[in-house]
Amino acid sequence: MLAMPAIRVHVQNEWYEKGLLHAPDVKADQGIKYQDISYFKQDGKISVGMRKMVPTDFQRANSEISSLGHGWYHHFIGFRNNRTAELVQFSHYEEGKWYADVPIYHGTGWEGYVWGCRTDMKSVLNTAGLFFEELPWFDSLQFMMNRMPQS
Repeated sequence: MLAMPAIRVHVQNEWYEKGLLHAPDVKADQGIKYQDISYFKQDGKISVGMRKMVPTDFQRANSEISSLGHGWYHHFIGFRNNRTAELVQFSHYEEGKWYADVPIYHGTGWEGYVWGCRTDMKSVLNTAGLFFEELPWFDSLQFMMNRMPQS
């Protein structure tokens, strides 16, 4: 179960300025160690469901993110840290525009709430790098709690 703050956090810039939070250089991905992380995705052609997640490293994750097409319903990728059970998802909904979200689980299921925000490709790659390094990644984006429509 994820433990996320109950309020919107605005510390990203302050942390970067003080040197407490460092976004990884995505060109230097060889330095990011392997973690027990798997991904799921849907890109309009290929679908990898949550029950058949594929183990990955940061280099492959970076490639998958960079090659993801755009559109609201079938262009997303998510990563799960199998050791900590943390999960983050990125949707590429329009050229150059992304939506990041972290599902909020209550008990054994999901009730439609997420920490979510609109963002850009650079921020997606930086957040993914922090996620793979198991560094504080949640505060690297300005998440707000949202209710998602359920089908």
